[in-house]
Amino acid sequence: MELAQNEKNLFHLLCMSDSGTKLESLYDLAKYVPVPMEPEVFVKTWIFTHGIATIVSTNTTNIAPEEIKQLLTEACASFRSYHSENGGSANEA
Repeated sequence: MELAQNEKNLFHLLCMSDSGTKLESLYDLAKYVPVPMEPEVFVKTWIFTHGIATIVSTNTTNIAPEEIKQLLTEACASFRSYHSENGGSANEA
């Protein structure tokens, strides 16, 4: 989040421009997460995090770092809870 907030142009270059690197799926990226996390939880958390970072970097709103941390913590916990309760899979509709 700090990159999106403090280095807006670098964030845009690295995370919002067509760099030529394409993933077949975000699940490819999930394979490299260094902490134990279900791929579905990682993907949803990554999408949520990228959305907040984009909002911050484009000055759409000013979100305090404490609020960002709380949002991310709650979202990740919710995604984990959902997948543990429902046996969520990558092939959900």
